[in-house]
Amino acid sequence: MTARIKLLGRRFERLVVLREGAPGDPLCVVQYDCGVEKIVNRRDLLAGDAKSCRPTSVGDVFGFWTIVSEAPRNAQRNRMMNARCVCGVISIVPESALTAGLTKPCRTCRSKVKVAA
Repeated sequence: MTARIKLLGRRFERLVVLREGAPGDPLCVVQYDCGVEKIVNRRDLLAGDAKSCRPTSVGDVFGFWTIVSEAPRNAQRNRMMNARCVCGVISIVPESALTAGLTKPCRTCRSKVKVAA
């Protein structure tokens, strides 16, 4: 049996662990820098999957994209955002791609980079 890693008081990105569950309990109470307290799974903490306390909002910037407004959900019911690229083009981008850092510049920006190269 492996020793349980103590998480109490440890910082993970934008949160601090306030309370740990009893041995065998996988849940922890954490507080995000914005003041929100949540219960999260210790596995998510250790894997780096518990990073944000709130969904994205208008004005948030992710790489090349700035969120302008929320778009209708797609056929799979994923949350979509109207986002503006640094060049000014507005596209519909999945929120999950923005928050995971999986987005690339728009086609206009990519073509400018190819021409300049």
